Amino acid sequence: MPRLSLTPDSGLNIRSPAGSQSPVFRYDDVLVFLGDQAPGVVKIDVEGGEFEVLQSMREMLTSRRPLILVEILPMASLDQTVAKNAQLEGFFRDAAYQILRIAKQNERFIGFQPLDALGPNADPDGWDYLGIPTELLPRIAA
Repeated sequence: MPRLSLTPDSGLNIRSPAGSQSPVFRYDDVLVFLGDQAPGVVKIDVEGGEFEVLQSMREMLTSRRPLILVEILPMASLDQTVAKNAQLEGFFRDAAYQILRIAKQNERFIGFQPLDALGPNADPDGWDYLGIPTELLPRIAA
């Protein structure tokens, strides 16, 4: 089943089905509830707004270094997908995170695939990624 990003800049004009709503919280608001506890893992599944979410968490990602699980869907056009992925690649590189594709076959986990670039990817089995602080890479290689 094809899926596309639904952010305002995705180029799509799709409305959510009636009654389907998801709560949205700014990271700063969630931080109030976390107090001194920082997450060890962050899951981001925001249908195209990954870069904005990551930017809002930059300070925490830099200081606390959690793992980041993120679904990155293609946008409406190849140009939009390439541009969005370049933003995400730059963010991860600047934050000293390595991007690993969560490799799956028929929706079953088969391993991690280190990536230098996200690139366009039309295969739904390849839309899930792990951002890992580069200092933790030796732990998963062992």
